[in-house]
Formats: sequence, structure tokens, C-alpha cells
Amino acid sequence: MNYLHFVFIMILTPLFLIAQPPVEIMAENGIRERLIDFSVDDAPADYSRIANATNVSGQFSPMFVGHHESDARTSMFLIASTSTANDISNSNPLLIFDARVSNAPQYLGISGTGTPLSNRPLFGWNNYGISLLLLSAEGNLGLGTNAPKSKLQIKEGDVYLEDINSGIIMKSPNLTCWRVQIDNNGELIKTALSNCPQ
Repeated sequence: MNYLHFVFIMILTPLFLIAQPPVEIMAENGIRERLIDFSVDDAPADYSRIANATNVSGQFSPMFVGHHESDARTSMFLIASTSTANDISNSNPLLIFDARVSNAPQYLGISGTGTPLSNRPLFGWNNYGISLLLLSAEGNLGLGTNAPKSKLQIKEGDVYLEDINSGIIMKSPNLTCWRVQIDNNGELIKTALSNCPQ
């Protein structure tokens, strides 16, 4: 694909999308519908895809796929960028993943049309259907468990601190922060810190 061809497509595509009604794909029960594929002509086996993640008639769950088999490089990138002038210290993340209950889906993004989730997990990371990591609606992170009961819960695994100068920092009732480490005999060492982490 040459540069002029690419520019032509990038200019016309938004106009086409604005002018046309929503694309409707004929549903086939038991088959995962493919809406559209994007690829380049010199790498036909590599593509990005928008599809229906369900294979049940009457349901649609958007699925975005990045497939790369030309070599062992990364298959998909999700990038948020800004200018150097906006790389400042504030509380606004450059990239936000948001999950919510939407009471008026047609007005998604407008203030007052959604509420936070209370019961369902927010995000999950799977290895072909096998749950590896899950973030609950309460903000609890679970590794190897789908029902984390604390801010961090690990099932069937260890926590390994390789740096011998590091440890676990905890705050005592008098607001002093302590670093807990271990010596060569397996005994705990407790060191009061001059300042808690900022």
C-alpha cells in the first residue's frame, strides 16, 4: 500500500462511517461473526479484526483481535500518547480502562448515565480461558483466584522478594512505618523508617 493510497483511505473512511447507517451483520447461531478485518497486502497473514465474541443469536459482544504470525513480535499494541508539555505531575492517567453499569447506553460517557459496578469483577487476564488475574469491583486483585478477599490475594503460588535490601513495609498504630526483612537464619528483622513512602 503506497502513501497516497493510505491517505486517501484515511480521509474517506470517517466520511463513509458518518454517512452510513450502522453496519448490520447477519447472525448465524453457533458461529462467531466477523465484522471486518484490516491487513496490508504484503503481510496477508497478519491482521486486526473486529468480531462478535459470542456465538449465540441475538447477542453481540465486541471483540478486537490483533493477529501477527510473520515472526515472533508482539501481536497488538494499545498506545496512549501526549506531548512533552503535557507530561506533568497530576492525577490524570494517560490511559484509562473503565468498567461501569450503564443505565442509558445510548448516552454512554454523559455524566449521570452510569453507576459503579458492585458485584461483577471489573477486569480479567486469561490464558485461553484460564483465569490468571482478576480485579474485583471492590478493587481487590486476585492471582489464581476469581474471588479475591483482600487488596492482593494469591492462590497456589509464592511471593518472591529477590532484592535483599527490600522487604514488606507496614504502618503501626502510632503511624510509624516499619520494613520487615529476614536475616541469614530466617529470623525477622524490623526496621523503623524515618519516613513512610510518599
